[in-house]
Amino acid sequence: MTSLSISMILASVLFAGLLTAVQVNADSAVELVATVAEQREFDYFALAVQWPPTYCSKSTKCCDQNGCCRGEDSPTWFTIHGLWPDYNDGSWPSCCSGPAFDETEISSLLNVLDTYWPTLSCSKASTCHNKKGLFWAHEWEKHGTCSSAVTGDEYSYFVTALNLYFKYNNSSKISQSKTQRYIYLGKLDLNNPPT
Repeated sequence: MTSLSISMILASVLFAGLLTAVQVNADSAVELVATVAEQREFDYFALAVQWPPTYCSKSTKCCDQNGCCRGEDSPTWFTIHGLWPDYNDGSWPSCCSGPAFDETEISSLLNVLDTYWPTLSCSKASTCHNKKGLFWAHEWEKHGTCSSAVTGDEYSYFVTALNLYFKYNNSSKISQSKTQRYIYLGKLDLNNPPT
């Protein structure tokens, strides 16, 4: 009887926790939102980079903001996707409290961001404030607001990411092998290898 009571109490607490982490927006879509308890200090940063040539090879729509549509000036190097705070347990904070993205805060960085942190799509990215906006708005609101204890304001978040990229970018040391074929082993099922 005692273990049943403890199980029911635990289930009630978990259910109450779910209620605080779910929000229904105006379109009746359910979204997970960060609660104050979830906004704990993070353990490390992940500097996420992307390879535009692969992403751009699947791009079918061109617009002014799409870095894939610059012809000869399209990026052919690893570019920044984001600077993400992460926890050691594999989870991460997102959409923490903080100001909404303000493009004027990073106006002096726009040329550098457009080169090394380009938008590779015409679609507007979702922000944490239920709006659609620039890719940089998405990155600031989802990840930057959770980084502010370390990086500071919006401008400093983007400068920090750029500085880390320039310091640790080893793209020039990567070249295509003429003798080896490399495969990604991240989620490869070793019992069913590709043929």
